[in-house]
Amino acid sequence: MFRFPVPPPARRTGDWPFWFDSRQRARLRRLRRLRDAWGEDAVIQIYGGSVRIRDDIDDRRCQSEAALWEATARHQRESLG
Repeated sequence: MFRFPVPPPARRTGDWPFWFDSRQRARLRRLRRLRDAWGEDAVIQIYGGSVRIRDDIDDRRCQSEAALWEATARHQRESLG
């Protein structure tokens, strides 16, 4: 299995490895927001310009970022009540 090389903790800067540019860090922040919203058991797949998120309750496919965040907000409302 391939894994990205991670420098030792002393060489890391903040929470991000040094080789990510600002665009990549922005994408990682969005992925972390998704992971926080959907939980650790959700599977997030990105392929062909769309995002698929599966968990015990939902299996959603989103073609745009607006649809993705709308589905995420709906999922959070449903999981709270």
